[in-house]
Parts: sequence; structure tokens; C-alpha cells
Amino acid sequence: MRYAAAPKRRASPPRSATVSAALVAMAVLAAAALCVVMLFMRARASALDAECADLAARIEELRDERARARIELESIFTLAELEDIAVNELGMRPKAESVPYSEYFAPGA
Repeated sequence: MRYAAAPKRRASPPRSATVSAALVAMAVLAAAALCVVMLFMRARASALDAECADLAARIEELRDERARARIELESIFTLAELEDIAVNELGMRPKAESVPYSEYFAPGA
């Protein structure tokens, strides 16, 4: 009896070629993932940079507003007006009247 010849097996690529192809594919995927992450990080850094610039401009506006408010506050009252409000509305007395005078502390005593 003659046996039929077994079908010829296709020659498979060497095992090292298969492994190296898989490593190359993984390296390409890792590089692509890193590129995507880098793009997201650059976009985030750009957004934060713009936000910092906006906040710096707002700080400068607030400093200018504070300076204008101080000037306005200083120009509202003169020294005489402040003394009048302190004495007549708040009941404060000038320092000479607030401490009882004693001959013990008189100059030349």
C-alpha cells in the first residue's frame, strides 16, 4: 500500500523575524501614543500660558484701580474736615484735652 504524500507545509518565517516585527509594531504604537500625549500637554501648557497672561493683565488693572481709589480717598477729606468729623461726629478730643494736665509734668517744674 502506498501512502499518499503528506501535503507540503508552507515554510513559516523564522521566529526571530516574527518577534522583531511585533517589537517594531509596539515601538511604533508607543511612539504614536507619546506624540499624542505631547500634543495634549503642549495644548494644556498653551492654555495655561494664556490664562496667566490674562491674570497678569487683571492684576495690573486692579493695581491701577487701587491707586485711583487711594487718590480719590485722599482727596475727599482735608485735614481740617477729618478733625471736624472726629470731634463733632465721633466725640473724639484732641490729645491735649484727653490727658489731664498735671503740674508735676509741667516743663521747668
